[in-house]
Amino acid sequence: MPSGEAALAYAQSVYLEIYKNTKALHSSSSSSSSSSSSSSSKPAAAAAATVKPESGGYSSAASGDTSAADPAAAAAAAAGDAATAADTAATAAATATAAAAAAAEDTAAKRQKTPTGGWLPSIHEEGEPSAAAAAAAAAAAGAAAAAAGSDPSTEAAAAAAAAGGGESVFNLFNIRMLAAEDIIKCSKIYERAARVTGQEYLLLQSLLLDLSALLQLQQQQLQQLNTQMLAFAQEDYNISKHQQQQQQQQQQQQQQQHGIMQLQQQQQQQQQQQLLLQQPQQQQQQLNY
Repeated sequence: MPSGEAALAYAQSVYLEIYKNTKALHSSSSSSSSSSSSSSSKPAAAAAATVKPESGGYSSAASGDTSAADPAAAAAAAAGDAATAADTAATAAATATAAAAAAAEDTAAKRQKTPTGGWLPSIHEEGEPSAAAAAAAAAAAGAAAAAAGSDPSTEAAAAAAAAGGGESVFNLFNIRMLAAEDIIKCSKIYERAARVTGQEYLLLQSLLLDLSALLQLQQQQLQQLNTQMLAFAQEDYNISKHQQQQQQQQQQQQQQQHGIMQLQQQQQQQQQQQLLLQQPQQQQQQLNY
């Protein structure tokens, strides 16, 4: 799984690519419109140069037509600018609402539950700005700037700087030039990138739970092995003790047998001595008879 910084970098690259494509599209459309207007104005100027006045009232009539056409063109241009500003303000307001909702969902999603039963504070509660909140602030600043007719890039940059965003968030002052769908895509990408930390926490928590279960299993196996080793040791001790007892009994029996044999030998020796003493007496008795 990628880290949070890698995910934010990926989201920033996607945003920059979308912004470059949109900017190229705007520049190509503006260049094509300017080239068409210049090509249409050149034949009109040439035709006006070839026409010669037939009477003295030509210049006054032409000047009257020009003065009558200029207010209408100015009014039409002002109406077009007002409509464009209104559309931009409406789009930016909708974008700000969507980004604020995404920021609220992001805040609710980032509150992770700890193994002890408590709740971790979200990134917003810890003081770190989210990309969705910064996008909402930038979009609101762009809408206000478009409605007021001031420089929107300066206002949006100030709003992004006030929101506390870094370099990746500071570039979002150009978000007003994107379409609504692209803005929603960018907010979703940033929201997903911001949730990587929560996913890493959940993955780490599951890995720790698996590791604790494995350690408990190993501890049980070690306890069983220890019990078996103790049983084997007790059995060996009992066997050795029984052997020692048998050896002691055999030694005692041998000692008893040896003592009995010695007594028997002593008795035999005494009997022999008595017989030897009795033989001279018997011989004398025989001689006396």
